[in-house]
Amino acid sequence: MIAHSGIGTQIQNVLALLTATPEVRLHLLGAEREIRRFLPDFAGPITEFNSPIYSMREQVHFPGPDIDEILHVPHYNAPVRYLGKTLVMLHDLIHLQSREFAKPQYRIYASSLLAMIARRAAHIATVSDTTRMEFLKRYPRAAPKTTVLYNGINHGLFRPTGGDVQRKFRRKYDLPAEYLLAVGIGKMHKNIDFVIRSLAPLWRSGTLKEKLVLAGTAGKLPEYVSAALERERAQDHLVLLPRVPEAELPAMYGAARLFIFPSLLEGFGFPLIESMACGTPAVSSSASCLPEIGADAALYFDPRDPESLRRAVRRVLEDRKLSQKMRTGGLRRSADFQWQKHVHGLIELYRTISPRIND
Repeated sequence: MIAHSGIGTQIQNVLALLTATPEVRLHLLGAEREIRRFLPDFAGPITEFNSPIYSMREQVHFPGPDIDEILHVPHYNAPVRYLGKTLVMLHDLIHLQSREFAKPQYRIYASSLLAMIARRAAHIATVSDTTRMEFLKRYPRAAPKTTVLYNGINHGLFRPTGGDVQRKFRRKYDLPAEYLLAVGIGKMHKNIDFVIRSLAPLWRSGTLKEKLVLAGTAGKLPEYVSAALERERAQDHLVLLPRVPEAELPAMYGAARLFIFPSLLEGFGFPLIESMACGTPAVSSSASCLPEIGADAALYFDPRDPESLRRAVRRVLEDRKLSQKMRTGGLRRSADFQWQKHVHGLIELYRTISPRIND
């Protein structure tokens, strides 16, 4: 998953720091071509492993670690044979929570594997306390070996941009001078249709002039969003961005008057912190881990109550002092999330696990 968003972002940033840490000797397992793409200078051993994720083949063909190696698995699809020496990164429990994964094959796979991880893994790291508590509700006996390690963001990339950079971005993608921004990956728990339904009355009445720009779907409108647009006759109020290069993301966030994050389920919520780091006020769903991550730097709404979102949007757009306060608070809050802290925590966990697997 190194090339994915979310989990892939974490893998890329963690490996970049671990490869620069002399005390850690890395042996990477995965598709070598993809690994070389992100780590062209890595000089350690790579074992080719490219079985389909969540498959039985993935379990059967997993190349076991050497006897004295800790196995760090960056997602919950851990090899059950080696759980006793494995640190499992747990990002969320969406496969147990989302209606999109309600089919028996998803639920059985996730629940059985997570139960084995809870019993047998050497240690489990979660990316938020919300994810940790959701996990422990189901598997309370795993509490002593479960640690929260918050993700970081790339502060060299995500930072405020100047007006010229933002104007160039708007010209390139033919965007209005002022817009609202939301991101999603096509999954229904991202709740983008809720934003359309909530803002449609404001657009119809002329109360809201700003269009909604949707990014993160690689230029493809998710079916559930297009259905909402058609029902609300709001097609003229949405602008769909194609895939935006990573280097342009700060301009995308920074040029927006307001970032809206309506998600119902998140393990961490990278876009919320990324938008704050770029100096953009954010209104966020009050669901899942988002109040934990955004703290008092965001304004929260009930992601099932359209009037709640409308109130939040109007407050920020109409109150310049509040908007500026949120910009300042967001910059301060985003600074708390550093990859160096995350990797330091990982190394401490490696030290904790190592004596046990070598006994």
